[in-house]
Amino acid sequence: FRPLTHQRGCCTVTVGDGVTSFGDFTSINDAIRAIPINEKGKVCILPGRYNERVVIQNRNDLVIEGCGARTLIHTPEGNQTSEGLITVTSCNRIILRSFHLEAIGQFGVMLFFANSSTLEQLEIRTRLDPTLPSPDPAELWIPTGSSSFPLSTVAAYVGSQVTVRDCNLVMHGELGSLANVTLMSCYYFRILGCKISTPTVQGSRSLAWGGIYITYGTEIEITDNVITGGLGHGITFGTYISGNPPGHPGSLDSGTRRTIDGAMDCPTAIGGLTSAGPAVGGSGSVTIYPSYNSNTIIRRNRIREMGASGISVLGFWPDTADPYPMISTSDLEIADLDGDHNLDVVAYVLAQLVGGIGGAILANA
Repeated sequence: FRPLTHQRGCCTVTVGDGVTSFGDFTSINDAIRAIPINEKGKVCILPGRYNERVVIQNRNDLVIEGCGARTLIHTPEGNQTSEGLITVTSCNRIILRSFHLEAIGQFGVMLFFANSSTLEQLEIRTRLDPTLPSPDPAELWIPTGSSSFPLSTVAAYVGSQVTVRDCNLVMHGELGSLANVTLMSCYYFRILGCKISTPTVQGSRSLAWGGIYITYGTEIEITDNVITGGLGHGITFGTYISGNPPGHPGSLDSGTRRTIDGAMDCPTAIGGLTSAGPAVGGSGSVTIYPSYNSNTIIRRNRIREMGASGISVLGFWPDTADPYPMISTSDLEIADLDGDHNLDVVAYVLAQLVGGIGGAILANA
């Protein structure tokens, strides 16, 4: 038994890094495994730096809580995967709370089939793997290994009743095809009171897509957020790419990479939905589908310094020239949008020729 002065309190198990703090375990994964799979539990991560990838799979009713900025989870040396620094798969009622993540060459938090879960008071930063050569703008597919371009801070694939609240989400703005936050086939998903930034790393503008990307979303709420920086839109209603199985990092590839070229042109004006490229690993081909989004609430957000619009679809393509229908939205509410300092000059010129750009520009709404 622990002495009364060393009781866990509300923690089921504790984790310390063995330098700054001392707990029951030095590994977060070991602490999670110590909780019986059919029991509720709370893992308290004490102050320190933890160089490990955390995998939570087929678990329910777990709380993983740190000590704010004093708890840092960092990509381990020699990382060989683009999957999330924290990956949650086939889980229910998981809470991640109050710690910092630094993801290098991988996603920050990746959610696959996660339901009734919460991310709150997290700071998540993602950036490219600096040991890899610069990517070809035409080859911005999500790799299976570490990535040469920045990946999303939060990415969710098929989830329901998930809340991301009061988080600081920073994707460094090197050339990249993904949004800061990527949601695919999510239902009852809420992003509330977050700072979502994709800052410039070099030059005068961010070269990553940035913002929030939604495809096949229903009952989505995006409220009271500040969205700053990126080549694309603050909030993008986009396409879905089929070619990789669920759970594979490539299943989060989005249509944004079909709109980026070496000139960094306007994403709204440039087409490309009919283009197809190799699936991750170079086998087979992919199919790109336009998406349908419904029952979305976007309220009281400030969107600024984007390369294109505040809120828009991935692109506009004439029906006569493109066999794919436009991206559709229905039952969409946009209220109290504060958008300023958006729209790149190059994007503006191209938009006059092909599409449109503004505070909120939609197609087939």
